[in-house]
Amino acid sequence: MSLTSAIVAGPPLRKRLRLPPWSFRNKLLAVSLLATFAALTAMSASLTFLVQSKLQAQLLERAATERPLLVATMSHLLAERDYATLQQVFRESTDWRGLAHLVAIDAQGRLIAAEGWDVARAGVPTKRPGPVAGPDGVRRLLFEAPIVVGGQLLGTLYYGVSCETLHRAEDDTTRFTLIVACLCFAAVMLAIGAMHDRTVGPFEQLREATEALSQGREAVALPLRRTDEIGALARSFKRVSREVRRRIAALTESEQAQRRLLEDARERQRELAEAKVAAETAADAKSRFLAMMSHEIRTPMNAVIGLGSLLRDTRLDATQRHYVRTIADSAEHLLGIINNILDFSRLEAVGDRVARRVFEPRAVAGSLIELARALPGGDVPSRLCGDEQKLRQILLNYLANAVKFTPMGEVALAVSATGGTSERPLLRFAVTDQGPGIPDRERARLFAPFEKLAPSVGADRGGTGLGLAICARLADVMGGRVGVDSAPGHGSTFWVEVPLDVAPAEVAPSAADAPVVTCKVGRKRILVAEDTPSSRLVIRAMLGKLGHEVELAADGAEAVAKGRAGGFDLILMDVQMPVMEGYEAAARLRAMGGALATVPIVALTAFADDADRRRALKSGMTDHLAKPAREEDLRATIERHCGHA
Repeated sequence: MSLTSAIVAGPPLRKRLRLPPWSFRNKLLAVSLLATFAALTAMSASLTFLVQSKLQAQLLERAATERPLLVATMSHLLAERDYATLQQVFRESTDWRGLAHLVAIDAQGRLIAAEGWDVARAGVPTKRPGPVAGPDGVRRLLFEAPIVVGGQLLGTLYYGVSCETLHRAEDDTTRFTLIVACLCFAAVMLAIGAMHDRTVGPFEQLREATEALSQGREAVALPLRRTDEIGALARSFKRVSREVRRRIAALTESEQAQRRLLEDARERQRELAEAKVAAETAADAKSRFLAMMSHEIRTPMNAVIGLGSLLRDTRLDATQRHYVRTIADSAEHLLGIINNILDFSRLEAVGDRVARRVFEPRAVAGSLIELARALPGGDVPSRLCGDEQKLRQILLNYLANAVKFTPMGEVALAVSATGGTSERPLLRFAVTDQGPGIPDRERARLFAPFEKLAPSVGADRGGTGLGLAICARLADVMGGRVGVDSAPGHGSTFWVEVPLDVAPAEVAPSAADAPVVTCKVGRKRILVAEDTPSSRLVIRAMLGKLGHEVELAADGAEAVAKGRAGGFDLILMDVQMPVMEGYEAAARLRAMGGALATVPIVALTAFADDADRRRALKSGMTDHLAKPAREEDLRATIERHCGHA
């Protein structure tokens, strides 16, 4: 990039030189001075050009006048070869005719005569355009004239006319121009001073009024009475200032209102944040409370159900057997109530997540009810992907209620596709009973928490009124809905509609949810880590009844010490124990390597939530068995993990 282009592309000259901004008065003065300077320069140039043109014309006219006389005189003298007279004529001509110099050469180029020009030093003064300085420093116009007599060239005459008159006229013109420029400059300054109050003064008032308006002060006096453009501008400014002040007041009021709204929004945001923290704290506390209550309730229930089961297998008379069966039934009923309460509370506190496993709806229906007469039809895909466990829980609840309210007749389970797409059908599972039916006024509150049928509908079958509420919550989590169709005396149909994805052909049903194929195992050596004496008594008795050798540990540290000795086929590990928890004990046993790296470790705990199961598996345990543990549960667990031995 050239220097010129860089200057043009760069910032303005005033900014580059860091000059202060010019006021309007200075700009007006500068414009006036520049205009005056330009006018005077043009006038001076025009005057000088006219004078020079006039004088140069006069000099050329003089040279043209002298030329015929000089040629005639020189022709006569050259023809007679009177060179001395010619030199005398040259001398006289330079004295009284005002010629600057005269030089004559013959036809062969030899010098004949010269006056006023040093030929030896400056050479022959041939004709040139414009004034030329001679050897003496005097500027002159050069001319030449050939001398021809009778058609024969006798020589050439070179002469010059002095320009001193022209130079004097130029000097006079310059002096005159300077005088006129000074007078014009003085006149312009006087005019600007006289017009300042009439022109610049009102603009200064407008500037002060603008600053006052920007700072919110009262405006200064304006030249409103003037009838020229400045007066019109002042009146327009006053109207604009009134409108600006009105709008500023409106904006100020709006800004204050917005500030109040923003403060209110921030206050609401703080309140919402505090409420969110409080809700999260409450949910966390409720979750921890539920986990603890699950553990504390299921632990004694494990002893009640386990000891009742053991007592039932001893020698009892009819009355005692009836009592034991009543105890077992009551314990099972109590466990169902506890499970419902804990499930409902867990859904209220932390919600639930939907699992996605491949399952077969026909197998689900077949495993849930053997009396169903309307098994899934042909329009239901054979393999779907969804949360089978939640679906089982809903249908088991429906079936339990149907059996409870059907003293005579049958209960049927039907499955059909009622909508959706081929990739995501909407399946409807319906459980139909032949019970007394439900009036319209009762159906509206069936799925509300803690709501039970009125005694007038039928005998009180017990329960907490949470089963159907849990079904509604589970269906909502899966993106479905529940409902009931019923009429008094014609039975009821409880249904759930759930959208499920069709499983790809290459995906097999989840092995975790597949039925367990059991096999008989021989006598196994089992380590049981349990801190509650009643639970140790029950589990030891059940395992002994199944024919296994049992070693007991009262805490996690003792379980690690006994497990290090080895020789166990299975370890049943409680997770909440003194000294060392079961999670840490399992991790330490796995870290020892060898046989302990592969020995099955099953969490046997009253913490029965899915999160507890995932935590147990993450710590290195093989499986998770919830309390209260029944004899058949223990048998199935042992056969699942030791059946290959």
